[in-house]
Amino acid sequence: GSYKYPLNGSRLMTDLMEGRHVLSIEVTDLAGNFQLTISVFYVDLTPPFLEIVAPEVGSMASGTSVEVLLSCNDSMSGVRDIRYILNGGQEVQVGTNITFIVTGLGPGDNWIEVMASDIAGNVARSIVTLLLDSAAPTILDHGPKGQNLPVGATVFVLFSEPMDKGSVFFGFPAPRRSGRRWR
Repeated sequence: GSYKYPLNGSRLMTDLMEGRHVLSIEVTDLAGNFQLTISVFYVDLTPPFLEIVAPEVGSMASGTSVEVLLSCNDSMSGVRDIRYILNGGQEVQVGTNITFIVTGLGPGDNWIEVMASDIAGNVARSIVTLLLDSAAPTILDHGPKGQNLPVGATVFVLFSEPMDKGSVFFGFPAPRRSGRRWR
């Protein structure tokens, strides 16, 4: 809508809705001279959209750094900056980059808090947790064991931690040459 306010000095406008506004200022002096000024501005009350695309929550890292990929935008005033905090430490500025490397992961659980601010000062936050596992797995037990095992004996391996089953390989050594042929 359109509002007219008599003005001597300044007026604080606190009841503006989010969106585009046009401010027109008319002044007339005692001699009847007239001046009109028009100003367009936006009220932005909504924080930017921020989503951590990678790494996924609960994922595992094997090194002390991880690449972070964001989806971040602000349709009103625009994204001013993006920053992150690793494990409650110092805030690190990354400009407006939606891909960046976080270094300094420690053994065990780590959390990365990402913040995005828009030009109006609204802030969005998102957190991802991940596990740094830099220790190689160990084989705790395996079988079958012994000699003269029955045909069809089950092969098993017990690891020190959950495994990527696609990464587990086993095989049998080639038979020794003893004058017999493998048939």
